[in-house]
Amino acid sequence: MTTNWLHPNYTLEELLKNDSFRKWVHGEANDEEKEYWDNWVKASSQNRTLAQKAQRRIAGLSIESSEKIDVEKGWKDIETSLEEKPTLHKVEATPGPRNQGLAWIWRVAAALLIAGITGLSVYYYQEKEPVKQEQVVQHEVKTQYGERKTISLTDGSQITLNAHSTLIYKTSNVDNFDIEVYLEGEAYFSVSDRKENNASPFRVRTAAGQIQVLGTEFVVSARNSRTRVILKEGSVAVDPLKPQQQVLLKPGEMAEFDSSWDAVRTKLVNPEVYTSWRTRVLVFDKTPLAEVVDRLEYTFGVNVIVREPDLFKQKITGSIENEGLEVITSALARTLDTSVEITQDTVYLGE
Repeated sequence: MTTNWLHPNYTLEELLKNDSFRKWVHGEANDEEKEYWDNWVKASSQNRTLAQKAQRRIAGLSIESSEKIDVEKGWKDIETSLEEKPTLHKVEATPGPRNQGLAWIWRVAAALLIAGITGLSVYYYQEKEPVKQEQVVQHEVKTQYGERKTISLTDGSQITLNAHSTLIYKTSNVDNFDIEVYLEGEAYFSVSDRKENNASPFRVRTAAGQIQVLGTEFVVSARNSRTRVILKEGSVAVDPLKPQQQVLLKPGEMAEFDSSWDAVRTKLVNPEVYTSWRTRVLVFDKTPLAEVVDRLEYTFGVNVIVREPDLFKQKITGSIENEGLEVITSALARTLDTSVEITQDTVYLGE
């Protein structure tokens, strides 16, 4: 239940100094903190806007671009905006035309409206210190071997980044729903619904193509040049760079594509097999040993050597506690009725 006690009216400076909020921005908050800030952001549009401003300041990196002036909004905000002196921040910006000051924008908006009514001539002027109207902020989150992180976005979406992965995402102060991410590695996405808000699709880019989403839960794995998308619920559109073939996925379907392939490969799967890494139990459903080996190598940064080639003919069904490399490999050895040995960064399966 939303209360003023749970959702106080923070100022921007209070958010910037709040250790819990800063952890939430960086994807390092614990479950209790994550739930608190998720609920706080969802409580009002004012909270979302303030969180976005603080997020940009904490990230320390912004890419600015120009945008057309919204005259109607300028008219409504003239009285308040002219009294507020915007704070300027030093940013690394891509080359482009220099925009005019916010105060100048509001005066031009007012002048245009007055000119439309009276037919009077209007003269514009530019103040000395320009301020961009739109800011697009870029963030980068990385995980080490054996590590996972959860990132909460200002549109209500959540991303769980698996081990040994990198996520780069951009947010806009103009449109909370205009979000694009770039993924190397593996991540689970829970995307807020965009259909009701008539919002821009949530976009995930990999080295092999793009996935567009309107609100759903799915996993993307992008390792080397191959991308794999597993849809848990909702719908997604997969757009590979090559071949140029858009594929719409249904729940329970998996799509794989690579720039060297002639077509997108799809098949029905058990989504739990590909999403269970987020939980304390790993689920397998007739999973080839080769896939299990790949997951161990990517997750823990080890080399897995299978001494008995016949073991690759085995398929694993069941569940294993997701409590670390030793626990997983010991359970795997018992399932395969073989031995396991771990030496520094190498795992040996078989006699």
